[in-house]
Amino acid sequence: MAVGNLSMTLLDNSREKSIVTFNVTDLNVVNLEGIRGTANPYTVSSLAKAVADVSLCAVIKTQVSAAPLAFVEAYPAEKAAQREMVLVVHMQDTVNFKKSHVSIPGVDWAAIGLAGTDHVDYENSAWIALSNAIELWAQSSDGNDLAVLDGRLAGRRA
Repeated sequence: MAVGNLSMTLLDNSREKSIVTFNVTDLNVVNLEGIRGTANPYTVSSLAKAVADVSLCAVIKTQVSAAPLAFVEAYPAEKAAQREMVLVVHMQDTVNFKKSHVSIPGVDWAAIGLAGTDHVDYENSAWIALSNAIELWAQSSDGNDLAVLDGRLAGRRA
């Protein structure tokens, strides 16, 4: 049976952080509202409240995560698959216009980059698929839709 996680970050008086993590019911469409605590008082939110009630520390972050998908742990055969070589995707909140970015390691620059530059080929099908997926599924830290602005290569060169 797949399980998710409830992680709580607590801050003590000396400003040091501690993390408390529990395995909990996995996220799915049926139980999402219950896990958030909006539908049933006997859910993960009650577990988080119980931890907060017994600790003098300040709860500064609570995060519920779905069970991770398992992938085959195999080393990439491609020598260029390095975490130091990243695709930096610049995005903007479509409501308040705050900018953000995400870095994707081990980018295949030969496949999506413009030759001789640090810029993405915006007509490349892999880039189009990535930017469309980000705009469809990702949200800003304020919960708003994102618009992808551009992509650039950063980090160590091969």
